Amino acid sequence: MFTDANTNKQFHNAPSSSAAIHSKAYDLDKAISRAQNHLLSLQDEHGYWVFELEADCTIPSEYIMMMHYLGEIDEPLQAKIANYLRLRQSENGSYPLFTGGVGDLSCSVKVYYALKMAGDSIDAPHMVRLRHYILSQGGAATRALRSPSLNNCLGAVCRIFLWKSCCFLAGFRFI
Repeated sequence: MFTDANTNKQFHNAPSSSAAIHSKAYDLDKAISRAQNHLLSLQDEHGYWVFELEADCTIPSEYIMMMHYLGEIDEPLQAKIANYLRLRQSENGSYPLFTGGVGDLSCSVKVYYALKMAGDSIDAPHMVRLRHYILSQGGAATRALRSPSLNNCLGAVCRIFLWKSCCFLAGFRFI
């Protein structure tokens, strides 16, 4: 498969030997073949693959926020997503980017927005733990967030923050 790329004449005097190049190409071809065979063994008889799509809690949180922004709230779905989010909370109240990971401030802030929009009381034990974690990391408006401008604007759109909390983005207009 990749042996043609290794026979270019201009590299004929390269320090590595021809045998080593062909050996590496053979190893690469073997690895690709094994990967192909493994993926094909997982393929459904009708030609498609089905795997669980795993994501951190930002995607489900953003979905709740999107439903509210669009004004098209699917209550049963929102309840399921909110329950899923509650179950994913770490002992310290945070939400990590992967199972067993350390808490992530951006992810935790988005979950707080989403659960609040879904109707969770800010005095509920899980919300209190989450709020304490967020505040211990500097709060929702901190520059420690991965995307503070996006989070603050999202908060403003969702009527959680004031628009003045959004920083100016030169060259962009929000219509």
